[in-house]
Amino acid sequence: MVARAHAHRHGWMRPLLLLVALTALTALAGSAAAATAANAPVEVTFVKRLVDPSTRYYAGTTGDGGAIEMWVSNAQVTGNMQHFDVRLRASLSGGRSFTAMLKGTFNFSTARTLLTGVVTEGWLADAQVRERGALVDDDPLTFEGTLWLMPASA
Repeated sequence: MVARAHAHRHGWMRPLLLLVALTALTALAGSAAAATAANAPVEVTFVKRLVDPSTRYYAGTTGDGGAIEMWVSNAQVTGNMQHFDVRLRASLSGGRSFTAMLKGTFNFSTARTLLTGVVTEGWLADAQVRERGALVDDDPLTFEGTLWLMPASA
């Protein structure tokens, strides 16, 4: 009888503990989802054209109506690949702008580019950057592609 009275008096504790545990798990899951969303890659599509061959300056637009500029330097060809450095500047909608320094390649067989680097100034400073592009016209040289900005984890 004593055990039954004890269980009856404290029987309310089990549902309360379960509710507290579920609330804590929900809060943790919500903050993890927010952190994941905050650290999710930002995808920026673009089209850019060679504007000035003497300075290797490209300019174009981003998919959200922004602008993108790129200056190519240190270009060297090895076999079927051109290796180069890039200073990239983008101004996106919502006043977001950044500058990034990248290293990349252009594959003459596939007419595709691959660049990687980091945001050095502005929005998402220190984020990793990856660009994939494809040559879609050669007069003037025109590339379409996507930039992925991967914010630093919190």
